[in-house]
Parts: sequence; structure tokens; C-alpha cells
Amino acid sequence: MLNQEVKQMLQNARAYVKSGAYAEALDSYGWVYENGMVYDPMWIGPRNSFVVSEWAELGQVYPPARAELESVLKAKTAKLREGAVDHILFHDVAAINRALGQLALTSALFAEIAERNPEFAQKCFPLALPALIETLDISLARRFLRSPEEFLGIWVKMIQSSIKNDAGATDDKSNLQRWGSKRIYLNHVHQLLDVLVGVGEIDEAARAAAFAIESVPPSQFRDEIRNELSSYLQADKSQRTPQS
Repeated sequence: MLNQEVKQMLQNARAYVKSGAYAEALDSYGWVYENGMVYDPMWIGPRNSFVVSEWAELGQVYPPARAELESVLKAKTAKLREGAVDHILFHDVAAINRALGQLALTSALFAEIAERNPEFAQKCFPLALPALIETLDISLARRFLRSPEEFLGIWVKMIQSSIKNDAGATDDKSNLQRWGSKRIYLNHVHQLLDVLVGVGEIDEAARAAAFAIESVPPSQFRDEIRNELSSYLQADKSQRTPQS
């Protein structure tokens, strides 16, 4: 459960934006960003998704907000370039770059880390992968892409749990949760397949697609996922193209 003080500060930030009190909104977003994890270590997810995104949106109408977010990014990037081995720090940098539309900077930073510390780069790889795909650094991505089973492991468990927990549920909330689980799972499957197809490993992509399908318990989900991945399973390899 998110700490009440953090929730209130986030609500304040959003209210300030609506009222045009942009300086106060910036102060509130900055406080939430810096202090949320003090109350809850799991705050890294919300912090690096909607908090950073909302902060970046504020920067579109209030330049000091973008300048401060870029200052945070610069400081964190510098630490990584100086040799810091901190997975959370890379998560922060990748999230800010994404929010600011600067995915190429994440790819470049990952390439530097990969040359200097491949072991640390492997830990950062899932966070860097969307940027590597977007910037077409597919060969670099392939270096760190291990087996489909390993890459998809956590997401296979997630969708299996979602199907098991929501079995028989028909309410709108459950349907939305199932839809969200399916989209998250397919997003990661497509990342995997985009890399394999991008380097010409068509047969390996077909095997990975088959693994992704069969890892889902028999259900409507499995049928839907099979339909979305069917192009990778076709006999005519020329018909298989990356999807995102």
C-alpha cells in the first residue's frame, strides 16, 4: 500500500498542474520522486512510470520542470559513466530518457556499460532493450539475449498467475486486469522476437514464439496469443516480420 503522505503529495502535484501553479507542482513532483522509495522500496515502479512521465509533461508547459528533470538525469548518468554498478540507477536513467523521448541516450549508455562491465550490462539489459530495439541496435541486443525461457521467465509466471487467479471471473475489473496481463506479456514476447528476426534468426524466432504460446495454460488467452504470434509460426519464413 502506497504511503498516505506520498499519495497526498502526488495528488497535490496533479492539482497544482490543473490550477496552473506550475512551480508548486514541480516542487511536489520532485519531493515524490526523491522520497517515495524511503517509504516503500516498491515505489520504483510508479516513480519510473507515471511520476516521471507526468513530470516530463509538466516540462512541456513549464521549462524549469524539464530543466530540473534533465539535471537529475545528467547526475545519474554521470554516476553510471563513472563506474557505478547500480541497477536501480540505470532504471532511473532509462525511465527519464523514455519520458523525454531520448531513447538513443539509453542505447549509447548501455553500449558503454557493455564494453566496460558485461556482467552489470546483463542485469540492465531488460531495461535497455526497448531503447535498443527503437534505435535498431539489434546486434548489441542479441549479445545479451539468452534463452527465451530465461528472458520470458518472470512474464510467464505473471500470466500463468493471472489466468489462475481470475479463472471464472467476469466482472469488468477482472477483464481489464486480464487484458493488461496479456498486453504486458505480448509486449515482452514481441521484444524477444524482434531481436531474433532482426538478426535473421528466423527459426529461433519460431521456436521462441512456440515456447511463448505453450507457456500459457490452455485458455482463451492462449488462443489469442497464438493468433497474435501466428506469423512467426508460418512455414513461409518470408511472411514473418517483427511486431511491436
